[in-house]
Amino acid sequence: MIVDDSKSIRKFLQKIIESYPQFEVVFQANNANEALNYLRTDKPDVITLDINMPGMDGVSLLKKYMPKTPIPTIMITSLNKSDSKQVLEALEYGAFDYIQKPHINNINTMKETLKRTIIAAFQTKNNITNINTTISSIDKINTPSNQLNRHIIAIGASTGGTEAIKDVLSRLPINIPPIVIVQHIPAEFSASFANRLDEMCPFQVLEAKNGDMLKAGHVFIAPGGRQMKLETKNGKTLIKITDDNAVNRFKPSVDYLFSSLTKLNCQNIIGILMTGMGSDGAQGLLELKKMGATTWTQNEQSCIVFGMPRVAIEIGASQKTIALENISREIIRLLNSKGQHENLRMEARL
Repeated sequence: MIVDDSKSIRKFLQKIIESYPQFEVVFQANNANEALNYLRTDKPDVITLDINMPGMDGVSLLKKYMPKTPIPTIMITSLNKSDSKQVLEALEYGAFDYIQKPHINNINTMKETLKRTIIAAFQTKNNITNINTTISSIDKINTPSNQLNRHIIAIGASTGGTEAIKDVLSRLPINIPPIVIVQHIPAEFSASFANRLDEMCPFQVLEAKNGDMLKAGHVFIAPGGRQMKLETKNGKTLIKITDDNAVNRFKPSVDYLFSSLTKLNCQNIIGILMTGMGSDGAQGLLELKKMGATTWTQNEQSCIVFGMPRVAIEIGASQKTIALENISREIIRLLNSKGQHENLRMEARL
C-alpha cells in the first residue's frame, strides 16, 4: 500500500514498484483516514508512508495502526534536517526503514534502493520494542575508571540499527569505555540521532568531529555522509573524519572504521556487528578477530535484517552471537572480567 498526499508521487512509486513482477500495489491512499479505513479490513504486506501529509502526518498515522496491526512500513522522506526527528520517531514506533522521496536526480538509485528495502521488509517480521530498562545490581562495570580508557568498543549497524543501538546504550551504566559507532545514516540525520541518544543516556553521546579524543564515558556517532576512523597521535587515540570514497556503497562504512582499529596499539577492543542489510562490517570484523579483538554479532532472532551479521558469521569473523537484549550485559561481564585480571596483574607487580 502507498500512502502519500501527492498524486504524482503515488503514481511514480507505483510505476517503480510494479516494474518488478513480484510486487503489486494493492491500494493507494492520499491521506491518513483513507489508509486507516483500508486497514480495518485488509492487511498489505508492506506500506510506504509519506512523512509529511496534511492533516494527520505519517508518524501519527504509524502510531495509530502499528500497535494493533504491525506491518513493515517504509517511511518516505525528503532527507532534510526538518524531517530527521520525525524519521527517528517513526523508527522508534516500529517503522522498518526510510528512503528518500523520488525526484528527477535520484530515479535510478531510488528504484534499486526501494526494491531492496521492500524485499527486506517483506521477509522480515516487524518487531516493536519499547525499551524501559533499569540497571540491575549486576549491571555495573567494576573496572577502575583509570582502566576504562584502555578499552574501545566499536559498533556497526544499518537497517534496524537506530533502535538496536538505543537498546544497547540504554542498558549500560555511566562508567563506560569509549564507544565508537557507525550507523548507516544520511548527513541530515546523524546529529539528531546522537542528540536523541544523549537525552536518554547517563553518559555523553555526540556526533563525532575530526580530532575528537576517545575517552571513557563518551559515545561517538559517525557523521552521515562522511567516513570515520581512529588513529593514534602522541599516545592518544583520536577520531579522524574524512571524505574518502564510500566502502561497500556506504559512507560512513563499518568496514572503514573496523579496519582502522587494527592499526591501533590497543589490546582490549570489542567489535560488535548488528542488524543490517548487505555485508558492510563483516570483513573488518574478521580483521579485528585476527588481531586478537573480541568479536560479536547480533543473533538472527533479534535482528530486523540478518544480513551483515550473517555474512560475518559465514566468514568466521564472529566469536559469539548474542540476542539484542543481552549485548549490554555481555559487554559489562567482559569488562569486569578483564578488570579483575588487570587488578591481579597490578598486584603481582607490587
